[in-house]
Amino acid sequence: MGETNFQALQRELKEEINVVPSDLNYVGHLISPNEKRFELYFGKLTEKEVKNLKIGDEGQEIRLFDFEELTSLKFTRMITQMFEKHPDIVKRMINEDVVPKAEDLGLMG
Repeated sequence: MGETNFQALQRELKEEINVVPSDLNYVGHLISPNEKRFELYFGKLTEKEVKNLKIGDEGQEIRLFDFEELTSLKFTRMITQMFEKHPDIVKRMINEDVVPKAEDLGLMG
C-alpha cells in the first residue's frame, strides 16, 4: 500500500522547505468537476520551525503573507473561490489560528 495524502504532504513539506509543521490539521476535501480530490490542511509553524525553514538552491524564496497579500496571489480556481466566498473564516485561520469546520468552507469532512 502506498502513502496516504497526509504522508505525501508531510514528505513534500520536508523535501521542499525542510519543515513539517507540528500543528498540521486536515480541514476537509472537495471533488473537482473532473473528479479529482483536493484536500485542505491548515498548519501553524512554531518559531523554531520558522527558523528551520530552508529551500533548495533552485532560486526559490520563502515569504510569509498576510491575508490581503494572499488574496493578490495566483492560486487554483478553487482556492481563490474559497478566499472570495469565506474571507472572514480565512482571516480567522491566519490571525487566530482557528481550524475551521469543513462545512464552513463548503468542503466535505
